[in-house]
Amino acid sequence: MKRLLAFVLILCMLPSFSLAASKATLPDFKSFSRNQLELKETEKKDYLTLEKFSGSQSLIISLAKAYVELLTSKYDLDMIANFQIDYGSYDRVNYALVYDGSASMGSFNVFSDEHNWRCENCQVFLQYNIVSSGNATLWVYFRPEFNYKDTGDRYDGSSNSNAKATATPKPGTKTTAAPTSRPSTTSRCTTCGGDGQVERSCSSCGGDGERDCMSCSGKGYNNCSGCYGSGERRCGSCYGTGKNGSKRCSSCSGRGYKDCSSCSGGKQRCSACSGSGDRNCSSCSGRGTKSSTCTSCGGDGRR
Repeated sequence: MKRLLAFVLILCMLPSFSLAASKATLPDFKSFSRNQLELKETEKKDYLTLEKFSGSQSLIISLAKAYVELLTSKYDLDMIANFQIDYGSYDRVNYALVYDGSASMGSFNVFSDEHNWRCENCQVFLQYNIVSSGNATLWVYFRPEFNYKDTGDRYDGSSNSNAKATATPKPGTKTTAAPTSRPSTTSRCTTCGGDGQVERSCSSCGGDGERDCMSCSGKGYNNCSGCYGSGERRCGSCYGTGKNGSKRCSSCSGRGYKDCSSCSGGKQRCSACSGSGDRNCSSCSGRGTKSSTCTSCGGDGRR
């Protein structure tokens, strides 16, 4: 019996050893970023770990790009999707990555039915907001199977969106000093023409600067509240009977109702849009276009 119990105990311990041995390494984003962003919260679930950071928009853009480059160049991750979604008052940039190494790794799905996109079987997912002013927000999602730790990789400290991920040498490692100066290889960003801002049609209104009036659903009128859209109201002289005593009501000619004086055919012109059915788009203030920081250059106009 003792031998059987010992054998069962060994079998119970084997999965934990196997899982520990199979963990892939993922560099800790907070350490990689040199603590330049504020870690707002960390949330852990059985299948997912989420870190939420806050900081300047230009730095977040640079860090996200450098971190994705590091993961794809050194840590067996492939980027399967990079896309930008217009949410009206802000844009959101997304990076979806999958692990293609030898370790055993679960996955998760990220999707939006509203904006019709889906990325399945991811192991790492980054997204950040592009806002008009103030601090931006960066989210880092990853599977808990990763051995998430400080690997010594460090962001080089530049706010340029093309900044590279650099590895900090371990103690005792022999390195070759880089030249003290290098010729500049930056050029004007072709995406924004060097302005650092990208102007595009507003997706909320399709570029015409107007949207259907919410008060009347774009019809230009509303049903009369006095007669409930019927166009007629009960006669006040005969209370809808059509008679005054034994005689026909002269006020309504015996009909029992009269045309509503507050509307025309049961409809009232919408006061919010003056009957036009349209109002200025609130997302673009009626301009039809929206300006946002160029994600290709991080807003500095150079690449």
